[in-house]
Amino acid sequence: MVSRLIEEFALSRAEVSALLDRSIPATEQDWLTSAPVLEVDLLRALGRPPGSSPEEGANLSLLELHEIGPADHFRYEPAERLNIITGDNSLGKTFILESIWWALTGEWLDFPALPRTNTSKRTPKIVFSVSMGRKSQAATVTSRYDWKRQRWERHATSAVLPGFVVYARHDGSFAVWDPTRLHLLDSSSGKPFVLLNRTQIWYGLPANEKSERPQWLCNGLIRDWVAWQTGGERTAEVYKTFVASLRGLSPSDKEILEPGEPVRLAGDAQDYPTVRMPYGEVPVPHASAGVQRIMALAYVLVWAWREHLQNSAMLRTEPQRRMVLMIDEVEAHLHPRWQRIIVPALMRVVAELAGVVALQVHLATHSPMIMASAETVFDQDSDELHHLRQDGRRVILEELPFVKRGRSDWWLMHEAFGLAQARSLPAEQAIETAKRLQLNSSPTQSAVKAANERLVDALAPDDEFWPRWRAFAEKHGVEK
Repeated sequence: MVSRLIEEFALSRAEVSALLDRSIPATEQDWLTSAPVLEVDLLRALGRPPGSSPEEGANLSLLELHEIGPADHFRYEPAERLNIITGDNSLGKTFILESIWWALTGEWLDFPALPRTNTSKRTPKIVFSVSMGRKSQAATVTSRYDWKRQRWERHATSAVLPGFVVYARHDGSFAVWDPTRLHLLDSSSGKPFVLLNRTQIWYGLPANEKSERPQWLCNGLIRDWVAWQTGGERTAEVYKTFVASLRGLSPSDKEILEPGEPVRLAGDAQDYPTVRMPYGEVPVPHASAGVQRIMALAYVLVWAWREHLQNSAMLRTEPQRRMVLMIDEVEAHLHPRWQRIIVPALMRVVAELAGVVALQVHLATHSPMIMASAETVFDQDSDELHHLRQDGRRVILEELPFVKRGRSDWWLMHEAFGLAQARSLPAEQAIETAKRLQLNSSPTQSAVKAANERLVDALAPDDEFWPRWRAFAEKHGVEK
């Protein structure tokens, strides 16, 4: 490189001597190796040039949590496309999603994850890496906790590759990270993401409530829906996309979420959108909790992606080509009939919305119906099932094989849910007692009679356990 510089600029010996040092320090001899240096490593060492465009978004490829939260050590290695996280309450599903958000964005939405206090100061750490896809190499970043400042260290040059991230949280709020906002914010304009609570999703989020000239980070579902619907040719495309998203996320072909005509509500000067139901048009604030959740999800996806496209056009940059979607308790407020279609519907709607964008999904769920619905879209090469389980005083995060079970009640007896029977607890206990008696070489008639009475109280008359039990009970002198 130095020789090329001398040649290109015709430098004299005096200029070379004054300007250039052609020696290589002994401590840096290992720089000259045959191993390739990743661009992301160079960016972390040198930083990005001022005003440069962000890289296209990356997916999470690794998240390790040491002495933080519910476990001594979590190692989460997500698949490239669909990731489903299961586990009992309080074992860390939401904690993992919040940590994924931080790894991808460098920001905590509420409070930072707290390290354990009963360990050494240097033990707690967060290790993560992001990659541009299956064939790319991922650089690993390690963050340690600064006890004096009470925050996680994160060097400015270790910022992850910008990406487009949408996070539907358990409390009904949404967070959206859009890298184009990094360039549209000035130094005093807050953070490059939008966090919308349930009220702000519906009624909007002002950029500065005290400003004499109102500015809005988000207009909210109510205003945007009506504006898109009545905006004529100018908003026809985004309204068409929104309607298609509502239709795609609807519970069935017979129950399609379809916009009605805007209406006024008593004492309010603005128009409110409506949704057509079998019994008439319902203003969206009066819709059921399940319908509101899906309308909010459809709106945030359409609004956030449209904002990204508009911001990209303003900056004259290419839109992102990767998206990360996280949803906590995807089944919340949804009837089982709706649960069994929501995962395939989400994958399809995002694909139609963002076109060629590669999607990585992280879903946390308690629902066996969600698992059954995923059977139609789960790909062993690009998807994974992750499970949190209690092992004594430890919490373990493990990958489980995803095997089709065909029925949601059989998923209840899978390791992901851990039930011995897909029945009520009294029924399960009665059956387990009856099974133990059947294995007994000489059960007493009174014990068989007592077990039979418990089964009669707990099981349905046509339960599949009855044929197996009745022959045994009759053999020991107990009639139905």
